[in-house]
Amino acid sequence: MKASHNQRRNIEVDFTFRVRAEPLPAELRPGWRIMLLLLMINRCGHWGAMSLKKAHLVCSASRSEENRSMLLRMLVGDRQLDDVPVRFDPSLNRAIDYAIAERLVLALVRSGTCVLKITPEGDRMVKALLATSECMQEEKSFAEKLRGNISNEKVEEILNWETSK
Repeated sequence: MKASHNQRRNIEVDFTFRVRAEPLPAELRPGWRIMLLLLMINRCGHWGAMSLKKAHLVCSASRSEENRSMLLRMLVGDRQLDDVPVRFDPSLNRAIDYAIAERLVLALVRSGTCVLKITPEGDRMVKALLATSECMQEEKSFAEKLRGNISNEKVEEILNWETSK
């Protein structure tokens, strides 16, 4: 089928491409990840500090309702063979780098492992987050469920789980 002369003329007019912003899901935004990290350190850490492994575990679980339910189930000992509790996410590492650069957290080495410690500025930011009810409601609720229930020993148990031999 051939295009008519009028159709070709319509195509041959000048046009301009414009770059338009594409919406990103919240979990891909560095600001969301930084606030999630601060929230988890504040609520799930011990004395304002958390191991890097624990940070990856709780932040990975925060991404969806399915992941949150799986981690809560595993914390009470109900683990299934197909459970994948953590995905070590490079974007969380980048958010940690940004948080360190902004002096919201410090990276320390304790007992041969990396520990993230919240700074007073990071603590102020997470307190402001907790004071508002408009954002990160699901993440706040999940952090409260984890609070006091996820020790470093439990993190190691979850990450090093093996099937019976």
